Amino acid sequence: VDGFDGLVLVGKGNVLIDGGGAGSALTVSNAFGVFVDKLDLRGGDPHGLVITDSSEVVVEKIDVEGGVGDGIHVERSTYLIVEKVTVTGGAGAGIRMDDTDFVLIEKVRIEAVGGDGISLSAGLPETSDDIWVLKALILDVGGDGIDMNGIFNVVAKSKVFGAGGDGMRIESTAGSDSFFLANMVKDVGGDGFELAGEDDWAIKNKVLSPGGAGVRLGGAGDHLVVAVKITKPQAEGVVIETGADDCSVQATKITGSVLTGFVVDSDFNYLGGNKVSKAGAHGVHATGTSNMLEKNKASGSEVFDLSDTAGGNTYEKNKFGSVDPGGFEP
Repeated sequence: VDGFDGLVLVGKGNVLIDGGGAGSALTVSNAFGVFVDKLDLRGGDPHGLVITDSSEVVVEKIDVEGGVGDGIHVERSTYLIVEKVTVTGGAGAGIRMDDTDFVLIEKVRIEAVGGDGISLSAGLPETSDDIWVLKALILDVGGDGIDMNGIFNVVAKSKVFGAGGDGMRIESTAGSDSFFLANMVKDVGGDGFELAGEDDWAIKNKVLSPGGAGVRLGGAGDHLVVAVKITKPQAEGVVIETGADDCSVQATKITGSVLTGFVVDSDFNYLGGNKVSKAGAHGVHATGTSNMLEKNKASGSEVFDLSDTAGGNTYEKNKFGSVDPGGFEP
């Protein structure tokens, strides 16, 4: 479909388009106002559905299976809707969008792909911006559940159950001002959530049994984490990396981390109203300085509930069951 405006492609019954390994099953390029609905795409090489250099394309109720590349591959396009789509199998990403802006991805199901579930300009100098991912379900993917590189992107009410990499992440390349809201991540190989850009938010998310940390804050910092529930991370609960200053973590609960509950390696952060229980190492370990800790609680840690080896931090109304005698007293 090249150069068409206002084209409608709607399948009636079981309409199958098979690429036969000789090309992508369906390609939309240089188009405006195209509507694609109720199609089954198979045998695409490299991809199932390709959209390039197009605008105002709507894709609904299509099933994409297999392929040596991505299920849906989009480049240099704007104002798209991808809704009620299923992508199963394939060596690449379920949905990949590069240098693409102003997109709604809603109620998609992506399962058993070799790459990321949803990839938004991941690893590229170009960004994909103003993209909303709502109510996505991502199952057993080889890469990250959702990997974003851009600004003003939002992921809400989505689930990642099983991923070889992180559950949901914002890259440091140019990721900033993006949001994770009311999502769930379970049984991923890496971190539950990684905010590696600048001024990113994670609010009211749940993380269960990630292979890495529950939440990792990096990049240029200035991140906000509120009301995140982290259960049995196989590493730390929350890590604030060196250089990620001016972060705020509030009302977050960490239970049963294999390692330390909170690791604070940077400066000028605020921790308020958080709770850590049964950490495998320290409850809170601070190596940064000029941090403010207020109304936090840590108990039942295997080593100490608080270990402050830097000093210069401020403590108010916290409850720590045990304090490292070799560190600084709160």
